[in-house]
Amino acid sequence: MAAGDTFAELRGIIDLCNTAMYLHGTDEFADTARAEAWLRERDFNWSTSPEALAQLRADRERIRMFLIDRADPGAHAGVNDIVRRHWLGPRIGADAELQLVAGADPQSPVAAAVATLLLVGLRQDGRRLKVCASAACRYVYFDESRSRTRTWCDMNICGARSKMRDYRSRQAPEDMIHRHNSQTEGTSP
Repeated sequence: MAAGDTFAELRGIIDLCNTAMYLHGTDEFADTARAEAWLRERDFNWSTSPEALAQLRADRERIRMFLIDRADPGAHAGVNDIVRRHWLGPRIGADAELQLVAGADPQSPVAAAVATLLLVGLRQDGRRLKVCASAACRYVYFDESRSRTRTWCDMNICGARSKMRDYRSRQAPEDMIHRHNSQTEGTSP
């Protein structure tokens, strides 16, 4: 399967997770009007009650935590909880492909995202779905690099900030020594 096909299949997860743009301090699910607009644009008929939006935000972060560390048992438990609430279970369809049997609320954007995660995101190409390594960002992106080793959502922003922090931390001890030496050279005992 081509990476472009996988990216298209995973787009719903990316869109859902990136409703919270931590680097910019925005969240599409922070208020009812913005949440309704986002859901309507994507043809989701889903409640925007305060409780429903709180659950939507929590589930979005559970999916993001799984993408950050796919080996974390706590992240597994979070995604498994979402699966239990939205899907009755798997079955083999008429086309001999794995299908999920819808539960009580298959119209949820989280139900759609977790179904895609199970059916596509766990495959080898699905591992290209990553979260930016910057704790201040956590943007979800599809790694299209040939080596599949991209770390940041954008090398010019998050990558540059990280590299500059690393550089400065390496320079700090050396700068302290130079400042100390220059201050003590002009003094006499």
